[in-house]
Amino acid sequence: QMLVVRGALHPELWGVLFVLDVSSLFINTVALYVTWNFIRPRFLQIFAMLLWMWVWPVIVFSTIPYIDDPSYGTFLRFTFAMAQFVVFFHSLDLLTASFPEPFLRTRRSFFLSHMFAISPEITKNNISPLQPHTFVATLISTVLHYTALSILLSLWHHIGEPVSSLGFTWNAANVCLGFIFFLFLSIFFDLHRLYMSLFGYEPQVCMRNPMLLSSSASDFWGRRWNLWIHGVLKRAVFEPMFKLPYLSTLSKATKAIVGSFLAFLLSGIAHEYLARVAFFHTTEYASSTMLLFFVSQFFVCSGERICYHALPAFAKNLVDRVPQPIKLVLAYLEILPFSPFFLISMHTMFAKLNQLVPTIAWVD
Repeated sequence: QMLVVRGALHPELWGVLFVLDVSSLFINTVALYVTWNFIRPRFLQIFAMLLWMWVWPVIVFSTIPYIDDPSYGTFLRFTFAMAQFVVFFHSLDLLTASFPEPFLRTRRSFFLSHMFAISPEITKNNISPLQPHTFVATLISTVLHYTALSILLSLWHHIGEPVSSLGFTWNAANVCLGFIFFLFLSIFFDLHRLYMSLFGYEPQVCMRNPMLLSSSASDFWGRRWNLWIHGVLKRAVFEPMFKLPYLSTLSKATKAIVGSFLAFLLSGIAHEYLARVAFFHTTEYASSTMLLFFVSQFFVCSGERICYHALPAFAKNLVDRVPQPIKLVLAYLEILPFSPFFLISMHTMFAKLNQLVPTIAWVD
C-alpha cells in the first residue's frame, strides 16, 4: 500500500466561485437597497424581494455557462444559492424593521452590513472598527479549517457513504459528515470575515465551537451555531412576540414557545429555499427534508427545556454538575438522530469536494 493525494486546489475554480460569490452578493445588496429606499409601502417591499428571490435565480441559471456541468456545476449552484440564502435573512431583518440602526446610517454602512453572511460588531451604538489582530487571526483560522476539512474528507471517504434514506438512524459516516459541514460553513464565514475586514469593520464571530463545547441542543442552536442567523431570527421573529399588543393576553412562556417555533420554521423555509436553488434543474434533492429537520429541532429544544424545568431542585443541581464531555455526547444524541433529514442531500455535494480540497488515501 502507498499514500496518495486525490484532488487538487484548482485555483481557477476557486477564482470563479469567488467572482460569482462577490458579484451575487453585491447585486443582491443593490436590489435590497433599491427596495428599501425607493419602494413604498412595506407590503410592496416584501413583494418585490420575494419576486427578486424567485426570478433572479432563474435568470442566472439560464445565462451562466457550465451551471449544469457535472464537475463544476454543483459548486456554482451552491455558491449562488448561499448568496441567495444571505439575502433571504437580510431581507427578513430589514423588512421587519429589526435591523440595528447603525447599519442604516450611510450608504457605505448599508452595503457593508448587508453584503456579507455576517454583521459588523456594534459598540456603544456604533459599528466597531477593525481590531488589529482580526485579519491575521481569521486568515489563520481559514487555513486551519481548510486543513481539518481535508483530513476529515479523507476519513469520510475511507469510512464510506452516510445513510442515503430518511430515517432516525446515524452512523460514523454521518457524524463525520456533520463535522465536514461545520468546517465547510466555518470556511465560508471566515472568507466573509476577511471580506469585511478589508473594509475596516470588525466582523462578528458566527461559530463559537459548537461541535466541541455545546452542553445541550438549546446551547448548540442558541449560543454557538451560526450566530448571525440566530441574531436575525431573535430580532425579527422571537423578540417581537413580547411586543405585539394583540399577543398581550398570552403568558411569557407561550410567547417564547410561539417565537421559538416560528424561528425554527423560518430557518427551515430558508434552508428549503437554499436547497432548491442549489439543486436547481437536478433530482438530487429530497423535497422538504430541510424543513423537517429544523421543525424537529424545535421539538428537541422544547422537550429539553420542559424536562429540565420539571425536575426538582436537587435534580437540576445534579444535571448542572454533569461534566461537559457527557453533556456534549447527550447533545449529539439529541440532534444526530434527525441528521439524515439535513444530510441526505448535502452528501451529494460533499462527495465532490475533492475537486476543491485535496484528500489523502491508502491504495494498493
